[in-house]
Amino acid sequence: MHNLLLVRRSQLEEAATRRLERLVGILGAVIGIPALVLAFLDINLRGVTAGQEGLPLPLAALIAGASLSVGVLTGLALPRLVRRSLQGRGR
Repeated sequence: MHNLLLVRRSQLEEAATRRLERLVGILGAVIGIPALVLAFLDINLRGVTAGQEGLPLPLAALIAGASLSVGVLTGLALPRLVRRSLQGRGR
C-alpha cells in the first residue's frame, strides 16, 4: 500500500513539473521574443523617447503586437514539437 502511494505521489509530482516547465517555456517565449525584437530594432518613439525622429506610436504598437503574437505561438508550439521529437526517438 505504501509503495502504491509513493508511486502515485511521484506521478503527481512529475505532472506538476511538466506543467511548470511548459508555463516557464511559454512565459519565456512570450516575454523574450518581443523583448529581443524591440531591443534589436532599438525602437525610438516619435515624440516620446526621441524628438521628431523615430517610429510613430501606432507602428511601434503594431510591431510589438506582431512580435508578441510570434512569441505566444512559439511558446505554445515549441513544447509540442519537442515532445513529438522525443517520442520519435523512442524516449
